[in-house]
Amino acid sequence: MRLTRPFLTHFIARGLVWSLIFVACAASLHAQTDDDADEGEADPVRIFNRAQDAHAKGDLARAVSLYAEAIKVRPEFPEAEFQKGVALVALKQLPEAEKSLRRAVELRRDWSLPQTALGLLLVRAGDDAKAEPFLRRAVELDAKDANALAALASLRLRAGAKEEAVKLIQRATAADANATAAMWATRAHIERLAGDKAAAAASVERALRLEPGNVAAIEERTELAADTDDYERAIADVETALNAAPGSTQLRARLANYHALAGEKYRINDPATSLTHYRRASELAPNSINYATGYASALVQARHFEEAAALLRRILASAPDNYAAHANLATALDELKRYPDALVEYQWLNRARPDLPVTYFLLARAYDLTGEYELALAAYETFLAKADAARNGLEMEKVNLRLPNLRKQIKNGMGAKRKKK
Repeated sequence: MRLTRPFLTHFIARGLVWSLIFVACAASLHAQTDDDADEGEADPVRIFNRAQDAHAKGDLARAVSLYAEAIKVRPEFPEAEFQKGVALVALKQLPEAEKSLRRAVELRRDWSLPQTALGLLLVRAGDDAKAEPFLRRAVELDAKDANALAALASLRLRAGAKEEAVKLIQRATAADANATAAMWATRAHIERLAGDKAAAAASVERALRLEPGNVAAIEERTELAADTDDYERAIADVETALNAAPGSTQLRARLANYHALAGEKYRINDPATSLTHYRRASELAPNSINYATGYASALVQARHFEEAAALLRRILASAPDNYAAHANLATALDELKRYPDALVEYQWLNRARPDLPVTYFLLARAYDLTGEYELALAAYETFLAKADAARNGLEMEKVNLRLPNLRKQIKNGMGAKRKKK
């Protein structure tokens, strides 16, 4: 079984980004009202301001309708196009939002906010290549646009440009004196993946000072702990995060994974602790064949052979080709002295991996114990032909000690009598 640490994808809090964009634009447009407003119901700025009021109250559908009405009166109205796009994002009407944001960019190419918003929307859609030019333009227009800098940093990290990503996210936190915990958690994530664990740890602590319960920062701290095999700390942190977000399937999966990794860590030197961790992993992810197999392996290591055999048979009922499950079941049955049943498992292992010399040894030994002396002799001889003295020296010594007496037993007609066909 191969366990992998989950890749943690951070991004700045989208809701916060869109609300900040809304506030910035609202302030600028309301300031225009006194100078630009004309009398009459068809005044586009008055309509726009009514849309802003609806937007601020959360009546997004009405806001979109009023923004569209303002645009109808004044077709070249970038602020209305922009805010309409923002509202449409909140309504999850993303294709329409993209159209409005692109129109805003087209109408005002010197305005950073729509460039940022469109870049964020394209990142959200998974189109980094299309997003990057808009985010870079936003930063050109406003070197302190923390949202654009952070988004561009995450984008460049995904592209493998780690050094550039670190510089960008550091610029983002420096540009915003009130950088949020989410922003600092994003910085920690990028610094960690760029290899600067000390800087990442400092950024995590900064995030947690701002917001002690910030889930993203806690998740980052778990990754830093796991990177040093400190799974106990990682587990404790994920449990804290899970208490804050009890419905998070991602956190639950991560907790299961850390328990399984801890089970791997203790498997040889502390079977009891390994067993505890694998049991918890299996409880957290009851449908995971890997965790169930790991738990069964820990049961074998802790010499709970009956329980292990029962669990392994259930695993094989669902995953009949699970090599690790067959191997552990063979060991459990062998230890329980159920040699005929163990032999069935060794035969399966030999068919699955005929290239492994040690399997021939185990198969030969099982034949030997069940009295199938001729088959045992053939398997022993195959083992010796395939074995490597450096790796299989102990088994080779045992076989060479056994063979003279085994040949004598066969010559004397001893062992199980094979039925004639």
